[in-house]
Amino acid sequence: MNKILEIKWKDACGDDGWVSLKSVEEQTLVEIKTIGYLVKETKEFITLTMALELDKTGAYLVIPKKMIISKRIIKSTNTL
Repeated sequence: MNKILEIKWKDACGDDGWVSLKSVEEQTLVEIKTIGYLVKETKEFITLTMALELDKTGAYLVIPKKMIISKRIIKSTNTL
C-alpha cells in the first residue's frame, strides 16, 4: 500500500550573493510543504518520492523528523 503524504517542515535558507548584515540577521528558517509518496519512515527521517515507476523512483527527498511540523495522509492507495 502506498500513502501520499503532505509534510510541513522547517528548512535552512541562505544566499550566495552580497547582502547587508542586517538582512542576514533578520533571516529565519523557511516553512516548506512537500507532497509525495511515502517510501520509508524511521525514528530519524521520512523519505518521500514525487514519482514512481514499478521498482524505480525519481525526485525523492529525505526529511529529518526533527524538522517536521506536521504530517497528513492525503490518500492511501493499493496501486503503484
